[in-house]
Amino acid sequence: MKLLEFQAKNIFKRYNIPVPSFGYIVKSQEELSNVLRNVKTPCVLKAQVLAGRRGKAGGVRVAQTITEVPKLVNEILNLKINNEKVHAVLIEEFIDVAKEFYTSIAIDTTTNNIIAMASPLGGIDVEELLQKYPEKIYKVNIDPFIGLRPYEGRLLAKKIGLSGK
Repeated sequence: MKLLEFQAKNIFKRYNIPVPSFGYIVKSQEELSNVLRNVKTPCVLKAQVLAGRRGKAGGVRVAQTITEVPKLVNEILNLKINNEKVHAVLIEEFIDVAKEFYTSIAIDTTTNNIIAMASPLGGIDVEELLQKYPEKIYKVNIDPFIGLRPYEGRLLAKKIGLSGK
């Protein structure tokens, strides 16, 4: 299953995992006009595509003022990122991030196991960083009948430097 960022954040909310205080999905300027009065700046606008390197392709932009938002939304909606047309933009609270991490749950196609992965090398170009530094990606096999156990999550957190926080 592949999820767009806003879909994953909706799941996070259901399980009380912190997400930005506001987030709106817009697919057109008309939809934008309906939510613009609720948007606070600065805000970040993110192309919703199932492709990496959105930021490098111009699909992640920061609006410092409310007047910038419509122009940036229009620019993002007219992008193609890795041959995928952008059909929606997530507008959300801008958060100044001190440190980024990489986490995912995937199927390891070499073993057909479900794995949780974590790395302290998050952010832009994470795919490239993980190829250059495979020793910095930590994996845990997940039993599909039990799921990720709390101690396995704590182990991954410790390996990427989050223990005790």
